[in-house]
Amino acid sequence: MEKTVAAHHGCIKTAFDAAEPVPADLPSPPLPDEYCDVRGRPRPLVARTRSRYAAVQELVAAGRSLRGISRDLDLDYYTVRRYARADSLDVLLAPAIHRRTLLDAYMPWLYEQFTLGQRNASHLYRQIREQGCGWIAVTGSPLGATPAGRGGLGWPACLPIITHLTSAS
Repeated sequence: MEKTVAAHHGCIKTAFDAAEPVPADLPSPPLPDEYCDVRGRPRPLVARTRSRYAAVQELVAAGRSLRGISRDLDLDYYTVRRYARADSLDVLLAPAIHRRTLLDAYMPWLYEQFTLGQRNASHLYRQIREQGCGWIAVTGSPLGATPAGRGGLGWPACLPIITHLTSAS
């Protein structure tokens, strides 16, 4: 695959340069909410939680036992119990959609860059690092050794592993 990409690098570069830029007068997409992603599609976790909650509540209302619901829906008993005891769907969704992330401080800026057409993750990562965020350390093997058969190429040869977080200094 590398040979093919290298052989056609000029074609790709020419096509990229010839591509029309995104017009600036396009309306920006709506801000993503907790239930949908940036393209307006329901997040998989939210959709799955909604469908499971509805199924569990329906079966509980029909008088089924929690063990029976667990078998029928192929869910863990404690998951079924949590869904059955929940007062509303929001109680189940709140911990999932309000998670804090390391990028929370940069989300407005990232969203702005996304709406302006900047979708190159490497470039965005470098810009965030330049803004003073230094919390990711990329290292080699998590065990400090190269597994046999890799010929000293790293763990694995193609993917860096994030082994710890560091604060910006």
